[in-house]
Amino acid sequence: SDVELAGVPHLDQLPEAEGRPGVRRIALKAPYTAPVMQFAESAEVRRTLQAAMDRKCLAENRDRFLETLRLRHECARLLGYPSHAHFMLEPKMARTPEAAEEFLLDLVGRLRGRRDADLRILRSAKKEREGADAGPLRLWDVPYYVRRHKAARGVDEA
Repeated sequence: SDVELAGVPHLDQLPEAEGRPGVRRIALKAPYTAPVMQFAESAEVRRTLQAAMDRKCLAENRDRFLETLRLRHECARLLGYPSHAHFMLEPKMARTPEAAEEFLLDLVGRLRGRRDADLRILRSAKKEREGADAGPLRLWDVPYYVRRHKAARGVDEA
């Protein structure tokens, strides 16, 4: 409802649910979900939307996805590669899945300190807004508190 979506700009541009005045329908596509995740003051609304996005097309696409993985592996094997990853990476800079994984692990190690500092800032912002018993920072909290943090520092991404 409009009350639950407090903080979200341009609510009037979201269609109302049929036969339910004041209740908005949010398409599960980024142009519609991003503003809700970034601006909705209600953590429960953000959590509910995150759960819906996580489940989007899951049932319809699960079997297709698994079949795609199976066929990719089969094609790679027919071409003489141990896996689809080996086939795809051979012409690229990493050349092997092992080299790609090593690169990514090194990158994660280098970025860990910055990530931890950013998470401390977001956790602190959540506690400041919701109180000491705010609970942990959740996935659905991140876009909201990132947006608030940027706004507090005058970052304009327009």
